[in-house]
Amino acid sequence: MSEPHPGVRRLCVAAAGPTCLLTSACESARLGRLCVTLAQRDGMEMAFAPPGIDEVALVTRLITALRHLAARGPDVGRPALTAFHVGITRVEGEGFGGEAALRTRALVLNSAIRATAIDSGRRLALIISDGLYADLRAEGLPGQDWRHIPAAGAWMRCCEARLPDPQGRAYPSDPQGRGYPSDPQGRGYPSDPQSPAYLPDPQDLDYPSDPQGLACP
Repeated sequence: MSEPHPGVRRLCVAAAGPTCLLTSACESARLGRLCVTLAQRDGMEMAFAPPGIDEVALVTRLITALRHLAARGPDVGRPALTAFHVGITRVEGEGFGGEAALRTRALVLNSAIRATAIDSGRRLALIISDGLYADLRAEGLPGQDWRHIPAAGAWMRCCEARLPDPQGRAYPSDPQGRGYPSDPQGRGYPSDPQSPAYLPDPQDLDYPSDPQGLACP
């Protein structure tokens, strides 16, 4: 009988909305070493960073890429949700699981988060758990436009152009908790490797605890 894998602290990201938004953002921000997975049951993307990285730099670059893609991507009639959390993860099968992964998913699924995102009418909602937000702010993450959502134990920022509604109505909430299904056309948010915003960084993030450069198990 094999020994269970030890728990490891990792930055976790979960995203729901247009197909491949998180994958494309990681590519655009030159964060290819993150392990990105797709949940088959609901289409939610998740990314896991190697331990020991510069969390402020990674979150800042990923947010920049997400905003760029959300502003230029197709209007799918609902805001994309992306949540950040850090905590203990464990190897499960060919990916990662554990309490941190569950907590990150729960932020995206939280009813207060979703209601706030929909009411904002904007394209993108960014969510950071309370503990991670405090750590990032202490390390220099700008705090402008973030608001606390006590019911979710998280901070949230809604950004990018407002979603148009031909009838002038607010987008309805999702009382059934069905979530944000993936784009049936598979259009997604294509990456933009030529964009000057995402040229390779000469001081790119290093991954000292991952000498093989492999984030996935």
